[in-house]
Amino acid sequence: MGTENRDLMLLDKNMCAIDKQIRLESVPVFIAATGSIELDYKIFVACRNGFTYLIKNWKISSSFDVHIESKPVGMIKLEKTLVIAGMNRNVYSFYNKGKINFTKQMPADITDIQKMQVQSGKLMQLILISLKNGEVRIFNDKYHVHTLTIGEPISAMKFGIYGREEGCLVVNTFSGALHVKIL
Repeated sequence: MGTENRDLMLLDKNMCAIDKQIRLESVPVFIAATGSIELDYKIFVACRNGFTYLIKNWKISSSFDVHIESKPVGMIKLEKTLVIAGMNRNVYSFYNKGKINFTKQMPADITDIQKMQVQSGKLMQLILISLKNGEVRIFNDKYHVHTLTIGEPISAMKFGIYGREEGCLVVNTFSGALHVKIL
């Protein structure tokens, strides 16, 4: 859990007490964790100052140096990369060690970013980026593969399982409408 006090806290199993705590340089806004806390884990924390920190063994890794030019509006962790969307309309992709993979400029303000996992023989992880101009852009790594047009400004979206549908995208617009797309 991240706090406005610049703390990252791990709660105990009952969610009643703080198990571990670490102080960050800025306020955390997005957290992506991989692994198991008992074994090998990594916690990626994107902060308001544009820096993203890697926490391993409950210490901030000094070898992981990720900084974007603006405040983050979203972050997702893919198998080999970390993707961060910024307020400056850019999407940044970094390898797990912190080296830049690519940067993409979007035509409108980014409102949300989601991971889309597709299992058709081989596991494929795609990036969904919703924009204020009513588009949802789908990327396979740095390659733009498709654009969905919703028709009104998008405020948020979520991809996952809905009922019996395995690939469902729910889009919320600024007018309050919900759009459901089966992908």
